[in-house]
Formats: sequence, C-alpha cells, structure tokens
Amino acid sequence: MIQKIIETIYYLLSKFDTPVDKLKLIKLIFLADKYHLIKHSRTITGDRYCIMPFGQVGSDVKNVLDGYFYNDSKNYFSKPINNRKIKIENKRHILNFLSLSDKQAMDYIFCLYGKMTTR
Repeated sequence: MIQKIIETIYYLLSKFDTPVDKLKLIKLIFLADKYHLIKHSRTITGDRYCIMPFGQVGSDVKNVLDGYFYNDSKNYFSKPINNRKIKIENKRHILNFLSLSDKQAMDYIFCLYGKMTTR
C-alpha cells in the first residue's frame, strides 16, 4: 500500500512545474480518493483518513510526506523543503501500482483544483 501512495504522490507532483506545498498535495489526494470512491467504490490509496485543523488527511500519505518512508520514496521525490514544499526527483518512473481509473481520477481533480491555493 505504501508503494501505491508513493506513486500517487509522484503522479500528482509530475503535473506541476514547481515544488508543491505539502498541504495542497494532501488536499488533492483526498479529493481524488473521494472522487474515485464515489465513482468506483474504492479509494485510490486505500488510506485511513483523520480530521486535522486544515481538513482530512490520509495517515499513510502524511507519514510518507513527513519522511517516515523516505528510503522507499527517495527516488521519486525530495524530502520536503523547510518541511513544506516537495518536488519530483526524476520524471521517468514507470507506475506499476496505479490503474487507469486512478490516473483518470487524479487528472480530473488536478484539472478542477490544481491551480487553486490551499486557503
């Protein structure tokens, strides 16, 4: 499951040209999970969500972004800069864990909300 979350983060990061705020990424993943759950009866990440001050957060998504699985993710994306911004390390990864419907849901959510700010 962690590898799928890493690929989900990587896929969304690949849509941006500049480093992305962790909070924005967490919100986009939540929206993509929710959209995919409504449309296909399962989430993309399979993560458990908790309520936090700025919205819902997947516990494993947060752990990956906080660096707890850095050895698994270091080839995909950087450690957050100043604990906030994150960027892709290499744009040439093959995504083995994401289905076509996973990617379509993330593309849809990115088109709707990718240019918005987090607050």
